[in-house]
Amino acid sequence: MRPKLRSRRSGIGPAGLKSRGTMTKAAVREDVARIIEIYHRNSRYQVEVTPNTIARGEGRVDLVFEIREGAKTGVKRIAFFGNREFAESRLKGVIKTTESGWFGFLKSSDVYDADRIEADADLLRRFYVKNGFADAHVSAAAAYDPAHQGFTLTFAIDEGARYRLGTIEIDSRIVALDGSSLRNVVHLAQGDIFDGEAVGKTADAITVAAGKHGFPFVDVRPHANRDSAANIINVVFTLDDGRTPSVRSSIGSSLIWDSPFGALRVDYAYPISKASIDVAQRLHFGVGAF
Repeated sequence: MRPKLRSRRSGIGPAGLKSRGTMTKAAVREDVARIIEIYHRNSRYQVEVTPNTIARGEGRVDLVFEIREGAKTGVKRIAFFGNREFAESRLKGVIKTTESGWFGFLKSSDVYDADRIEADADLLRRFYVKNGFADAHVSAAAAYDPAHQGFTLTFAIDEGARYRLGTIEIDSRIVALDGSSLRNVVHLAQGDIFDGEAVGKTADAITVAAGKHGFPFVDVRPHANRDSAANIINVVFTLDDGRTPSVRSSIGSSLIWDSPFGALRVDYAYPISKASIDVAQRLHFGVGAF
């Protein structure tokens, strides 16, 4: 006859076995696996979970999980593959994750964190786009080495071609707004290394300038047209009429707008527009147009 659980003491949850339920070896193994997975998600890969039973008579037992957490698992090595233009030391300075060392106890950036590593891959991609590699692709992989009790991170990089800026145009589709009147806020130059972040900031500058010219509802979108044969990118900033978003409330000299990302504060020195919301959103979340 299978024993009945009188109580279960782990303090971890969630688990499959319940108090006063039927205990099976398979169910205990599943609970152990769940507990280990929870610890792995919290960067503890040296955790040991041992299930023990205490007989209580009448076919009932207490099930107790004895847990040795171990130290948080560090990153022992960071490697890059496919990087031709930039040295490994330069790329390590771009990402947030660091390697474990003698002074690892003074920092937490050397602890394995899957979310941070994913963010690091995006930081590398943005770094490459900022430096002319508009088609760069970066992927990250982590491998745990039980012998060294740590992770090796590998960033695979497909740099692609390096582009320079070609022609830079402002295409205003608003009849009363002459695109040439906004050229003074464009500081990009033909022949420069393509910089996706700079292109995004230029779009923001055009948006603000158009507002000062009496067109607060302008919607500015940068379009990158690649010439792969010549390794240049021609950029066109298109200006269209934007639509007015709904405003929830105002505080001081700002408007509070409900966006999909939460409440955003927008200065209303100029009339509110979708374009000004886009600018505020990019500034708030640190994202560019590319």
